[in-house]
Amino acid sequence: MADFAKNDWKTGDTITADQLNRMEDGIQQANTRAMTPGPKGVDGTNGTDGKDGKDAVLTVATVDAIGAVKMAAALPDAAENADAAALRTTLNGLLAALRTAGIVAAK
Repeated sequence: MADFAKNDWKTGDTITADQLNRMEDGIQQANTRAMTPGPKGVDGTNGTDGKDGKDAVLTVATVDAIGAVKMAAALPDAAENADAAALRTTLNGLLAALRTAGIVAAK
């Protein structure tokens, strides 16, 4: 099979079965041709092991710095027919859980 020749497509060109088959032949040619390996590298011995890594130090998140936080406890959804007082209680519970988890700053 001859080497594949690239086609320079232009807007308005018609794609034919012959052209698609030629492209597929080029793909097959590229995937099945014999590859010439590069030069063999010099064998070497493994070097000495590096020092152990340091353990991560987790810092507390603040309003000014990124830090580690834990997941807040699960909270129930507000009732569908909840009045303002019930919604306030649910919201305050959510805020308290976020503060406890360190996600929202304390008052």
